[in-house]
Amino acid sequence: MMAGLTGWHMLLIMPFIWAIIAAVVGLVVYFAVRFAVLHALKAHTRWVDAGKPAGTTAAPYPPAGPAQGPAAPPQAPDAP
Repeated sequence: MMAGLTGWHMLLIMPFIWAIIAAVVGLVVYFAVRFAVLHALKAHTRWVDAGKPAGTTAAPYPPAGPAQGPAAPPQAPDAP
């Protein structure tokens, strides 16, 4: 009954079947991890925001880059 599923042609077909199965499993794992990380980040953001006093916002970052210029080296107190 299963004689058609044996033989040399199965040696050619089986690697493709395994590759398709591996690709499907890989995609399922990828999306499961992706959605789990996204859910954890959203939950963490809600947790952090819940601990803040109402109506407060975070201070903005200072501008960075060449607009600030390089920091001046420290000077000795009795330098000319």
